[in-house]
Amino acid sequence: MATQGQTQAFRTLVVGCRDQVLVVRFDGTKFTITRRYVKKGSVHCWMLSKGETLYAVDAVSDEINLFNLDKTSAPPPTTNTSSSSISSFKGSHGGVHLAFNADQTRIVDACYRSSRIDVWDCSNADGSLKLIKSLEIPGKPSPGRNHHRPHQAVLDPSGRFFVVPNLSGDTLLFIDTANDLYEITSTLAVFTGFGPRRVEFVQFGEKTLLVILGELSNQVLLYEGSCESAVWTPAAQCDTYNGATKPADAKAGELVVAGNKEDVYLSNRNTGEAEDHIAHFKLRHQPNNNNSKSHLEYINKTPTCGRLPRSFCLSKDPEQNYVFVGNEKGEWGLVAFRHDPATGLLDPNPVARLANVDLTFDNVRGVSGPQFVDEF
Repeated sequence: MATQGQTQAFRTLVVGCRDQVLVVRFDGTKFTITRRYVKKGSVHCWMLSKGETLYAVDAVSDEINLFNLDKTSAPPPTTNTSSSSISSFKGSHGGVHLAFNADQTRIVDACYRSSRIDVWDCSNADGSLKLIKSLEIPGKPSPGRNHHRPHQAVLDPSGRFFVVPNLSGDTLLFIDTANDLYEITSTLAVFTGFGPRRVEFVQFGEKTLLVILGELSNQVLLYEGSCESAVWTPAAQCDTYNGATKPADAKAGELVVAGNKEDVYLSNRNTGEAEDHIAHFKLRHQPNNNNSKSHLEYINKTPTCGRLPRSFCLSKDPEQNYVFVGNEKGEWGLVAFRHDPATGLLDPNPVARLANVDLTFDNVRGVSGPQFVDEF
């Protein structure tokens, strides 16, 4: 495992919780909250930054809120300070994920609660937003589902197409950004009840792979193809529990692919155990059962010191020496684990933890942990 001496600099995390956005410093052994951006009633579940502007989408309103993000490397103050948002911009209700286009002049917003996909102009020097269009998802949702539920937007390796997993439609929607049109030009249907929540592209030589995580089915699908041709061929399928028994209400959460494009991590929620976990897979390209297509090999699982790990990320240092996990429930809300870049293994012994009670703004409504965590 990587030693503490390999990562001396402070790492700055942004954590989204109910009523607030937190800036948290990590020094390799402990977390320190350095700033609280308070907006009561909000649930900021995804964020992006450009320069000193932080874009935070609120899952329970129609707003994207902007904050000034201090990313200086100076030691944190002795007491954390609070401030409010710079400004707010209204779009469709219930955004849950934001993504930049290739030159960071547009933001695509997956609006889960309103079944829409918003496209924003973010090219102004002051970071302000202008809603360009709001896309309606065509067709009917899957049987038993009343509404489409777009859950994420991810830019493909070419920088031209976004893919949006539609959890309640059991489809992936492909948005072509050519000539600034932002139109849904193709879809990929997966099996009914799969519930696509997260996707990641992996470029392997000339091959483009699409890793798809199903929240409702606790399955992972692997496809090969291209957005431009709109042709995708199934390559593999695996279970997020590696075939182990799971509760009926088990739900997969986050999906992260390491920088080596080989190690794949996902979070399993509602496992029925004292702690939920992160499952580790290896992306293999060798022949498998006389099939030359790529496949995923299960490695192990790491308990997260809490429950409902909705969000986690690898650190941004070149070696990716840490994994930062946000647990919505349980005693420990923010947890750091060591990540071995050579093997991809996570050390199950945490190097730092921050309690959910310390991450909660208003305990009157009960303790509530992170919806989002990432390094900025």
